[in-house]
Amino acid sequence: MRRLPLLLLVLVCGCKGVPQVPDKTLVSPKANTPPLQLCWAETGKTESWGGFATAGIHTTPTWNATASILVIRHPKGTVLIDTGKSFKLEEEKKQLYLVDSILVDQIMAPLKDVATAPEALQKVGEDPSKVKWILLTHAHGDHAGGVADLPGVPVLAPNEELNFIHQMKDAHSFHMFRDQAEALEARAVPLRFKHEPYSIFPESADLFGDGSIVAVPLFGHTPGSIGVFVNAGPNKRIFHVGDIVVVREGYERPARKGAFLGVTDRDPERVAYTVGLLHQLHEKDPTLTILPAHDRDAWQQLFGAEAPTCLPAPSSASSAASP
Repeated sequence: MRRLPLLLLVLVCGCKGVPQVPDKTLVSPKANTPPLQLCWAETGKTESWGGFATAGIHTTPTWNATASILVIRHPKGTVLIDTGKSFKLEEEKKQLYLVDSILVDQIMAPLKDVATAPEALQKVGEDPSKVKWILLTHAHGDHAGGVADLPGVPVLAPNEELNFIHQMKDAHSFHMFRDQAEALEARAVPLRFKHEPYSIFPESADLFGDGSIVAVPLFGHTPGSIGVFVNAGPNKRIFHVGDIVVVREGYERPARKGAFLGVTDRDPERVAYTVGLLHQLHEKDPTLTILPAHDRDAWQQLFGAEAPTCLPAPSSASSAASP
């Protein structure tokens, strides 16, 4: 009976749907991008009730969750999308107000330890000291938790997210742990968007200028949260969407997060609009793999195996790009 109020809250939240998004023009990605190799480095995992992942009548019975790093081996250097979970939650929780500490217990703490960020990278043959950039989808502790364990690596994030990190550093909030904020601020490099349309988004930032790794604003989950397109080779195009949705059902149906997870969104209405955008993108470009950060089933389907694992590098990739 104790779960009944929470269940009712989840179902009530489901009554508030995703808004209809005006039709967008799809801009095709650049052709002939350099070959990339992708690896799945996992730092934490757990199983949860599917109703936490999406609101309303959900079709995902069990949410197999992950906290993972997408390792991208580019000819000019290795890029990480996110750094996985924190391994210091018990200490970090002491900085928080009671309600925020409870949120951590319910959302981040259930992720069982798999490997620290350096350990996870080593499992896929990556030298942590040689990583070129960390590209954060956003600064929550289950995405930026490994930044402090990867000293010296520059961290790319939009100014909106860097300002958010600074503002929340001493807020005793679920959204930002102080030690992680300090590690981030010490190595932060602003990610600047240009008014260059990409896919169905009006702005973009091309990391290497070659169309292989392109970030777009997905603001709302946090003030500067982003998504990242990765063009790894022919027929291997991925869009890492962070926590805008947490399972594929979120953009396929489409649906907001379950009520409990929804409290982690700083701007729920903006997130709901973006979910509508993802749904439209999925229908316009069905060959694109949309990858929610915490959907372990989606990661396993993409990589075809359990982590740690790497996809075969395209045949024209240099030997330096192999693990």
